[in-house]
Amino acid sequence: MTSDLAIASSIPPFQPDSDQMTTAQRWKCWMQHVANFFIAVNLTDAARRKALFLHLAGEAVQESFDGIIIADPPAEPTPDNNVYMIAKQVLNDFFALKKTVFRHH
Repeated sequence: MTSDLAIASSIPPFQPDSDQMTTAQRWKCWMQHVANFFIAVNLTDAARRKALFLHLAGEAVQESFDGIIIADPPAEPTPDNNVYMIAKQVLNDFFALKKTVFRHH
């Protein structure tokens, strides 16, 4: 697992405020890197996936996640709806709201 964690350290934390015009798209790309990492190292345990996912995401994302969970707790996990998938969906929904919509006047 040590070499797996070394590989994980090559995934930089997500910077939600670095370019607010592209937050949603950058989040989607960042999530793909994490998903590929989980596949590459065969990480299937939901609790470990959630913990590593939030760790890799970085402090700013962790704080957003904690705030969302306090304000609007997600449904309890079921066999079809594990803790990692819940955390991922909560943050996907959060960052999807950051999409920029251009309007022509």
